[in-house]
Amino acid sequence: MVKALRNKQLKPIPSKAPADASNGVPLPLAMTSPQIFLCMVGGGHFAGMIVSLAPKLGKNSTGAEERQAMVIAHKTFHRYTTRRKQGGAQSSNDSAKGAAHSAGASIRRYNEAALESEIRALLTEWKALIDKSQLIFVRATGSSNRRTLFGPYEGQVLHHHDPRNRGFPFSTRRATQAELMRSFVELTRTKISELDEAALAAPSTSATTQQPPHPA
Repeated sequence: MVKALRNKQLKPIPSKAPADASNGVPLPLAMTSPQIFLCMVGGGHFAGMIVSLAPKLGKNSTGAEERQAMVIAHKTFHRYTTRRKQGGAQSSNDSAKGAAHSAGASIRRYNEAALESEIRALLTEWKALIDKSQLIFVRATGSSNRRTLFGPYEGQVLHHHDPRNRGFPFSTRRATQAELMRSFVELTRTKISELDEAALAAPSTSATTQQPPHPA
C-alpha cells in the first residue's frame, strides 16, 4: 500500500518553469501542474487558496531539502458582520425578527454586502484557475454564505452541482490562510499508525473492568 501511494506522488516542481516547445517561452507553473481550490467563509471571514498538487523543493531550518506546498494564489477578507455576544449574521437576524434600525445593524448590513462583492469579484478574477482545478473544497456556514459562493447570480463561478465540489471531512477553525494550509496538509498527507496487540486489547480490557455494578 505504501509503495502504491509513493508511485502516485507527483514529482517536485523544478526551480525553473518548463519552456513551451513552440517558441521557448516559459509557461506559468499554474499551467503545468494539477491543482485544487479551497475556500472557507463564515463569521465575516473569508479565505481562499489555490494550491498545486505537485510540491516544490525547499530547505528547512537545517538546510536540508524538503518538499513544500506550492501556493499558486491566496487571499483573505474580513468584515464586521456578526452581532457581538448574540452571534449570527445581521441578515439572518433581519429575516427572523425584522430589520433592526440601529447604527450597528446598518454597518453590519453594509459590510455583508461589501464582503459578498469582494468574494465574488475574487472568484471571477480566479475563474481560469478554478476552472482548471481538479477538486473544489468549500466550507460555508449559513445559507447567506452559501448564496455568496453559489448564487445564483450573473456570472457565478462556483455551482452547486459541480462534481468537483467537496466538503472538509474534519473540523475546521476560523477562515484564515494558515487554516487553509493546515487543511491542505490534512487532505493530502497519509498518516500511518502502528499498534501492537497489547495496544489494541487495552481499550476492551479497560471497558470490561470499568463496567458499572449491577443494581441490587
